Parts: sequence; C-alpha cells; structure tokens
Amino acid sequence: MSETPAVEPAPAEPTPETTEPVLSRRAAREAEGRPARRRGIGGAIFGGIGIAVLVFLVAVAAVTVIVPRLTGATDLTVLTGSMRPGLPEGTLLIVKPAALSDIRIGDIITYEPKASDAQTLVTHRVIAVTTSTSGDYSFTTKGDANNTADPTVTAKQVVAKLWYSVPYLGWVSNFASGSGWLVPVGAIVLIIVAIWLIFSGNRDRGKQKQKAS
Repeated sequence: MSETPAVEPAPAEPTPETTEPVLSRRAAREAEGRPARRRGIGGAIFGGIGIAVLVFLVAVAAVTVIVPRLTGATDLTVLTGSMRPGLPEGTLLIVKPAALSDIRIGDIITYEPKASDAQTLVTHRVIAVTTSTSGDYSFTTKGDANNTADPTVTAKQVVAKLWYSVPYLGWVSNFASGSGWLVPVGAIVLIIVAIWLIFSGNRDRGKQKQKAS
C-alpha cells in the first residue's frame, strides 16, 4: 500500500492588515526625522553665520581701532585717486611715525603740504631721498597715478610712514567718526544678532543629538 506524500500548506500571504501598521510606523519615524534633520542643518548654518559675523566685527575692530591705539598709529582715509590702483579712494591707511633715516625709495609717507590753506594731509610714494651735507633729509614724492612729482618734502613736513592699508574701510571709518552714536549702536546690534545665531544653532544641534540618542 503506497503512502500519499504529505503536502505542506503554502505560507499565507501577508494581508494588508498585517503590513499596514509596520509601514505606517516606519513612515511616521521618517516623517519625524526629517524636521529634526532640517533643524540640525538650519542650526549649523545659523551658528556658522553668527561666528562669521563675530569674527568679521572683531577683525574690523582690531585693524581700525585696537591695533592703532596700542601702537601709537593713526588711521587716515584716501580721498582722491592719486594713489590708484594700489590705494584707491576709500582705502583705510594706518600710518606710524618713523625715523627719517628709515624712509627709503618706494615707501609711502604722509606729509603736510606747504600750502597754508591745505585742509588735508598727502600720502604719496617716495621716489627720491636727498641728504644735505649737514645731514638734513628731504624727499621727492609722487602719486602712483600722477604724471608729475610733488614739490620737495622737507623733514619738518613728514608726519608718518604707511604701515598697512585696508580697502574700503576708510569710508566706514569716516562714517563712524561723523555719525556719533549710530555706529556703536549698530555694532552692538550686530554682536547681539551674532550671539543669538550661535546660540540658536547650538541649541538646535543639542536637541537633535538628544533625539538621536
């Protein structure tokens, strides 16, 4: 008598009732994760912007106020195009007193014009240095964009020698000196905004780490 082989029943196909809860939970988790990721990216961007603003403000304060005051230097602003292209209008100049013997051809010096009605200082490049038999110095200067040299500059006219320059910040310095309280208040507002951006970015990243753990 032969035996009939047993036939194993086919596995039951999952019904929509069994798969739907799993898919729903997965979709819900993904939906919850997307806002967190967006907040994390936004927090990193805000934090980066805040740090960049603070670094910029500190750098501007350093080159325009802190360094000159600590070193006895003076800030000036280029008002004409006589020193183009190297020092165009609006360039901030930081000049320092220098020994006459340290001034060489190619240096840029600031001097007082001989004209009694001159209202501004002149900052031009030295193209010749002359020493008299008695040891007195005189200088021939010329603007880089000028075709002719300036009248001879005597030792008494020399005010300072260029230390460094920063493009465009001269306009900022001029505005700050004539605006009274406006610029300090604006700087304080920018610092507060920068700190808030950094704090917001760190807070969002902290929340994201807590959810991830």
